[in-house]
Amino acid sequence: MYCVYLIKSTTYEWVYVGHTNSIDRRLREHNSGKVRATQFRKPYKVIHIETFTTKKEAVNRERELKQNRCKKDDILRRLANSDISALRPCLPAGR
Repeated sequence: MYCVYLIKSTTYEWVYVGHTNSIDRRLREHNSGKVRATQFRKPYKVIHIETFTTKKEAVNRERELKQNRCKKDDILRRLANSDISALRPCLPAGR
């Protein structure tokens, strides 16, 4: 099983999106400074996880969240509002 995760720095207002097959191991790597992209904003806590049966699905979802800021922001808004409903449609700017 694979997952896409969002981790939030407990020191900075910064969220990172990634995928893994072991969230515990990956969080340890982020918090120990082994991941270049996150080494200067540690420590982190997991704030969201989505599970997938294949690595390809997880990679595609990670890419989707990284390329479409609106979808990532939607997850963050739902977490802030404790709303566990399905993702709302993400419309292009200007609509």
